[in-house]
Amino acid sequence: MKNEWTLIFILALLVGVLSLAQLVQTAKVLGELGPFGFVQLVAFGLIFLAMMFLLVFGMYASEDNRGKVVKRVKLFDKWLSKEKK
Repeated sequence: MKNEWTLIFILALLVGVLSLAQLVQTAKVLGELGPFGFVQLVAFGLIFLAMMFLLVFGMYASEDNRGKVVKRVKLFDKWLSKEKK
């Protein structure tokens, strides 16, 4: 199961960096985009926050001495392994 978490971590990091780059690009041309620019800014901001949450959760859950979170991760791992069978 460690490979799946590593893959999720790497993908979340990649999407987080790309959404941050898109946020910066959108902020630069905000005047040209008009009202749609604010919608785009909010959308990529929410994506960025979600990816950062996944990254922090992944780092927090990867430590074995973290009580309830580790139990939830183990339950999720069991659920993932059931789908593979």
